[in-house]
Amino acid sequence: MPFYFENDSTKRIARCRIEGRLTDEEIMECYRSACEIAALGDPQAGIFDLSGVKSFEVSSHTIHELVTLPRIIPNPNCVRMIIAEPIHIYGMSRIFLFLGRLTRPNLYVVRFEEEAWAILGVTKPQFKAYERKIV
Repeated sequence: MPFYFENDSTKRIARCRIEGRLTDEEIMECYRSACEIAALGDPQAGIFDLSGVKSFEVSSHTIHELVTLPRIIPNPNCVRMIIAEPIHIYGMSRIFLFLGRLTRPNLYVVRFEEEAWAILGVTKPQFKAYERKIV
């Protein structure tokens, strides 16, 4: 399961894209890496893009564990997005949204990236990869 970190420095949007198979261990590794990447800048919005996930093997226990961890981007005013196209991944993402509503008040779960751009009020962000690719 590769995951990639990108940003649009003009619009100050950070994005993590995941492809392929996603397991409990891999999502926790991605969380740790995302915390390191987020510390490199001061994004105003963060996107966790699951639209490329083909096999979602993340347990509800891990979803509950992730909710208890600190926000990847510490700023509580930061807008956070989860893009989850397949309906079962969307459903699990909505559980995360519900459980984390007090610690992540600006979190949205959408099915398509166009919905994310509309919420953020941006058109065609220009993402570039961070210097390193994490797999």
